[in-house]
Amino acid sequence: MMQLFDHAMTSIFDSKEQRKRAGEMNEKYELALREAFGSDILRMSYVRVLATSPQKQGRGYGSALMAAVNTKADSLGCASWLLSSNVANTAFYESCGFVGVKEIMIGDDNPTWTQPPFPILIMVRPTHSQLSFDASKEKLSMTMLEHSPGL
Repeated sequence: MMQLFDHAMTSIFDSKEQRKRAGEMNEKYELALREAFGSDILRMSYVRVLATSPQKQGRGYGSALMAAVNTKADSLGCASWLLSSNVANTAFYESCGFVGVKEIMIGDDNPTWTQPPFPILIMVRPTHSQLSFDASKEKLSMTMLEHSPGL
């Protein structure tokens, strides 16, 4: 449903060149997501948008929202992932338990791009029930801890 809305909004407001570049970006990030997560992504929670007004930052609102999202994901037994397009936000997401697993460069292969290329970081937060995360392979290990009486 949200994809249909996104597509409708893109069709209405973006130029042909913007739609072309958005398509290229989507191809890059879909490939990166497949490489990072494979089919495991179907069992993961996606943190789509998190923003705090600059005037309200530093008051714990973003942390409270992420804590609620993480609690819900843990209760469902699923990892969470997000895309971060602002390097300044990396430390915040890391403080919420996310780890960068893959980077996509935007604008690096676009001859009409006039700004320096910028990174979009794919980040993941395993659930508390997941045993390991192998960032060196950029793959989420879905090895689950087994419930053991007495632990």
